[in-house]
Amino acid sequence: MRYEFKWSMLLDQPYHEWIVDAILTTLHLALVSWIIALAVGIVIGIARISSSRWLRFLGGAYVELFRNIPLLLQLFLWLYVFPEIMPGEWRQWWYRLDQVPYLTAVIGLSLFTAGVEVRITGGSGATKLRTAQLIGRTHLSAAERGTVTARLPEPILRPVSRLVPCATR
Repeated sequence: MRYEFKWSMLLDQPYHEWIVDAILTTLHLALVSWIIALAVGIVIGIARISSSRWLRFLGGAYVELFRNIPLLLQLFLWLYVFPEIMPGEWRQWWYRLDQVPYLTAVIGLSLFTAGVEVRITGGSGATKLRTAQLIGRTHLSAAERGTVTARLPEPILRPVSRLVPCATR
């Protein structure tokens, strides 16, 4: 038994329209989630290098919580579990929204990505050296360069460094 798939049918209506809509939705979801993850990641990253022990603890707990729960499970929790534990009025408001699956995907992807990015860019020296090795740099070249991860641009870094006294390492 042999079946030949007719790829040309994907260009017919309504399939073509569905595929274009899916691609646009995916790109929009990725962009919105990335922007929110960047903002949350900057805040959590600053907390992790703060001189305050409590802020460092909260930043570390955030990273470990969101990195150690698989993304698919987080999306399931955001879509099905968390609305059920909301207070009654909030739950009713949440279920009246039109784009609940989209919004839960944005929430889940943003919080997960923020935790991953904070861990990658704000890790310890050993983590940075391990990251350098994973992307193909040798131990010596990573140590020579000093920093192997992206840094914030100077116009952003300068005002942020004035607001938060950072711990020296």
